[in-house]
Amino acid sequence: MKNSIYKRTFFYFIISLTVVILVFLGFFIHYVNLRYTERFEEDQIYATEKTTDSISNLLMNIKQNAYFLCSNDTLAQAIVNKGGYDSATQRNLISHVFSLNTGTPSTPLMQSSYVSLFIDGQFPIATKIKGNFSFDTFDFQRLYSAIDVQDSPWYLATLEKQAGIYAFLNEKQNDRIFFSHLLRNINIADPRYSENVGVVMYTMPQRVVANLLKNSQMVNQSVTVLLFNGQVISCTDEALFPLGVVMPPDLMALEACKKSGVLSSATL
Repeated sequence: MKNSIYKRTFFYFIISLTVVILVFLGFFIHYVNLRYTERFEEDQIYATEKTTDSISNLLMNIKQNAYFLCSNDTLAQAIVNKGGYDSATQRNLISHVFSLNTGTPSTPLMQSSYVSLFIDGQFPIATKIKGNFSFDTFDFQRLYSAIDVQDSPWYLATLEKQAGIYAFLNEKQNDRIFFSHLLRNINIADPRYSENVGVVMYTMPQRVVANLLKNSQMVNQSVTVLLFNGQVISCTDEALFPLGVVMPPDLMALEACKKSGVLSSATL
């Protein structure tokens, strides 16, 4: 009889101990998973912030370079043609001065860009050099006439931005991203002209920005999207978010990202 009681007591003890261990194990696994999820989210936020900082530094470098050109007296004199040069000599002088002041960008991203100047149509030199620009035959010249692009949506949008940066794509050059900035030079001291020199355009390979966005991906199923005015400028998965597509301006975009397994996105 006693042996039977001892056996039952031992059996209940083992059952109770097993239940306690299983409950403890369940709490422990839940705690580990919770901490792992929190750590993963922290790492994801950190990676996304680093990528955002890199994009922000790129934009800041563009602004700094544009502002530097806005105060460059040598460039202003060359565009106004205070030296009285013929058009060919003036064009070469402007191109040389412009190249000197855009040829040494300070950030690695900017070192991958090519910079061009579209001179405002109010200057005589703009008339002399017009007819050289087309996205069909874009061949990376330093100097163009704004007359060739003055009715283009991207040029008009850049003028509206005033001191802001405009980012855009072009289907003729779908492997590149374009950043443009209005250029006003405070040293245009000639009553015949305004301070509007034109627009400076920074051309960057799409792969450079796409590789930068990949740094924020923590898992293979994640996608990082770079938006400007709601338009997809760059993406780590173009099949899911094609370049140039305008995202919905409401929470449906966020819901679509969640359902597609998108982990992060950035807005320019």
